[in-house]
Amino acid sequence: MGTSLLLVATMIGAPALKDKPTPDDIVGEWLVVEYSGGGRAVPFEAGFGYTFRSDGTCEFRASAAHRPEPCPYSADPAGRPPAVDLTLSDPKRPVARGIFRVRGDTLTLCFGMGPDRPTSFDDRDTWLYVLKRAKTKP
Repeated sequence: MGTSLLLVATMIGAPALKDKPTPDDIVGEWLVVEYSGGGRAVPFEAGFGYTFRSDGTCEFRASAAHRPEPCPYSADPAGRPPAVDLTLSDPKRPVARGIFRVRGDTLTLCFGMGPDRPTSFDDRDTWLYVLKRAKTKP
């Protein structure tokens, strides 16, 4: 009886585990659908997006017409909120520290405008990206 209750409790609790981000949640090709800086909308071109791979490599595309640029990343899905760091080619800002969340096919990335990692998606001094998963996976 005790084992049965434990099994049922585990099964009932199991869906909650699926709600937490895992490293694979960020993996895939994502296209920007909203972009803002400091709380203001920023115009962007079609094809603007990121492709995150499970080996820690990432490609950034400013538009469909631009060649992808490498930007290795690391993600900590266990962080509160989950954290992501992108290695940039900009010598003035070699690492962009951010947070992320994945809800279905929507990825939200939030990076601080300075060296600090944002603590919330509502912070005003941030770059905020809302992306949708592309139809194909890398």
